[in-house]
Amino acid sequence: DDKNIGVKIKSPIDLMVGACRSTGISFSSSEGPLFIQKHLGQMLLNPPNVAGWPGSRDWIDSSTLLFRTRLMEYMVMSSELALEMKGSGDVNDQFKIGRLKKLGTKFDPGTASKYFTSISTNPEKLSDFLLQTDKSVLTTDFVTDDRLVANLLKICRTPEYQMC
Repeated sequence: DDKNIGVKIKSPIDLMVGACRSTGISFSSSEGPLFIQKHLGQMLLNPPNVAGWPGSRDWIDSSTLLFRTRLMEYMVMSSELALEMKGSGDVNDQFKIGRLKKLGTKFDPGTASKYFTSISTNPEKLSDFLLQTDKSVLTTDFVTDDRLVANLLKICRTPEYQMC
């Protein structure tokens, strides 16, 4: 039903996998995806309890909000991470990552433009493709920019990109 589109917050896995699938981003090692999962609080096959992950608004808090909005930038630009993983407090934690300089992603704008073909230079069409919400609720005015990466990063920083 159309009224239910764009009302649920994407889980960390939905956010990461969706970003990779929609742009052709890949990881050179398993450390990058593990760092993202651990930082955002959803380690695959390692739920906090038998009920699974809480979900909904619990995915966004003061420690994850900025990372979620900049995730695409970290993945596309292979930017340096100024983050250190907070400890879980569990001495048996098998996912000890600590500090990671870069996510180790591979992104090629040429390959990514194949995913978007005719929409890559049009911010309006690109936002239609990436966002699950009605364009009338957008909180950001897009400046026309012919560069795919610039438009991609602008759209992925919007609150609407966090919704599914």
